[in-house]
Amino acid sequence: VPPRGCWRRDGARPGDLLVVTGPLGGSLLGRHLDVMPRCREAIAIASRYPVHAALDISDGLAIDCSRMLTASHVGGIIELASVPIHSDAISLSEVPDTNQLTPLEHAMQDGEDFELLLAIPPQAAHALMEDDPGSLVQQTTMQPRIIGKVTEGFAFAGTTPDGQTIRLEPKGFEHVFE
Repeated sequence: VPPRGCWRRDGARPGDLLVVTGPLGGSLLGRHLDVMPRCREAIAIASRYPVHAALDISDGLAIDCSRMLTASHVGGIIELASVPIHSDAISLSEVPDTNQLTPLEHAMQDGEDFELLLAIPPQAAHALMEDDPGSLVQQTTMQPRIIGKVTEGFAFAGTTPDGQTIRLEPKGFEHVFE
């Protein structure tokens, strides 16, 4: 990969929009056993759009987004109503257990989704949402969605459907190295 063609997690810029390539959460119902990385989608996006930062969502949207923002020395706001929730997250939230989570909480912190999280300039993000039928992007199985934006500063927040801004915790899978 040429140096300028490599996506890193530390290039997000204030004003970029945050995009995910598909629905999140509920992978514990079995999707984590049949991982299909979004390589074809990444190639399609890279061929048409500038991407300032990217990573795959393997540990949960909240923690992976926080990692991208921290590495880029910026903040971010997630529009919680825009986070695409996988039907498995809804099913999992209906299973009674001691750690009952809502579908949104599953989407934010389950992990093993392996969708892409991208920081893209606004014009490119909107173009990706409206990509031409028949293009490489449209020939993939991804369902891209704008979920938020990159901000100045270091705050990691979410906006609720009623317009409140709340602090987001970077919850998700944490690797333990000893």
